[in-house]
Amino acid sequence: MFWRTLCLFAVFFLTSFSVEIWAEEKIGDCLACHQKETRGIFQAWVNSKHAQKGVDCITCHKSHDEARPKKSAVEPKVCSECHKEKYEQFQKGRHSISWTGMKEHPQYRALPAPLRKAFCERCHSVQNKCNSCHTSHAFNPEEAKEPEACKKCHTGLAGPHDEMYASSLHGTIYAAERNTVRAPTCQPCHMHMGTHNVSFGIIHDSWGDTKDIYGKPLTKEEQEETRKQMIKGVCFQCHIKSLTLERFELADQVKEKAKGILTEAEKVIRELEEEGILPKGVVLGKRQLYQETSRIEAIYYRMFQFQNVYTWKGAYHFSADFAHWYGWAHLQMSLIEIKEEARKLRELHKLKK
Repeated sequence: MFWRTLCLFAVFFLTSFSVEIWAEEKIGDCLACHQKETRGIFQAWVNSKHAQKGVDCITCHKSHDEARPKKSAVEPKVCSECHKEKYEQFQKGRHSISWTGMKEHPQYRALPAPLRKAFCERCHSVQNKCNSCHTSHAFNPEEAKEPEACKKCHTGLAGPHDEMYASSLHGTIYAAERNTVRAPTCQPCHMHMGTHNVSFGIIHDSWGDTKDIYGKPLTKEEQEETRKQMIKGVCFQCHIKSLTLERFELADQVKEKAKGILTEAEKVIRELEEEGILPKGVVLGKRQLYQETSRIEAIYYRMFQFQNVYTWKGAYHFSADFAHWYGWAHLQMSLIEIKEEARKLRELHKLKK
């Protein structure tokens, strides 16, 4: 046993050493500095499949002039030279328009430049960065297969998908067993068979409405066809067809109920607008800002941006906790607040007369 262990260690050491020596011979100009100055980057690359396959600094970063600071980011187009199929899949999904969508959003434009960079760009840069998911310079596909790889962006107030999953039965089993056979994580559902089209070409806005990545609204039939691709390949592996379809239909109904609450809240605000109590042209929903707004508009913003989304996304991630207590319950209470605020505004308006 001792000699077997010793031999295995020797093979591992010599393999790692030979990769490092080969690397020095092939790209000595780069390593002369980077092996010392950026040891962490060098070590991550040496232990990567890129190093084993002969993919070196020059392959991705091209010439030294192109790889200077602020120019060194490698765009997905470069990765496509070797990973063409994954690149083409990626271009069909929501991640491929995340930067473009961010730049066009009024809230992004309303923020000072440093805040844009600190708040928004860290996640939305996934459009132009493959290493958002499989990080530099290891580029380990096993790392990207873990749900923690998604957690960097899909967590917290704006998109608590990680928390929704964790509080579902799927998430509970995975946390207890770290077993993706019994309990699917983000990747088996959203990246079935390794596809990089994470959204199956569908965009869900905060309303829950669906469209393709070019902005064309999808019919219920078109959405159903895409849904079938996912549930047939993933859900039916563990669940009977009738139960699976029932759960998704239930989530559809939850989404419509939540939309009904939002519609009722918007109606209250529009009536105030028509009565001259609020100024004309109040922006609600998708293009609404959270600054320089009245209290009643701020309540609606929280309903639309957070509570509504928690309700229907919680339902689709099978988290009763999020769908009910973080979503639906708060939607109901916010609607009461909006109606009460409308009553107060009308009373103040009468006094001014």
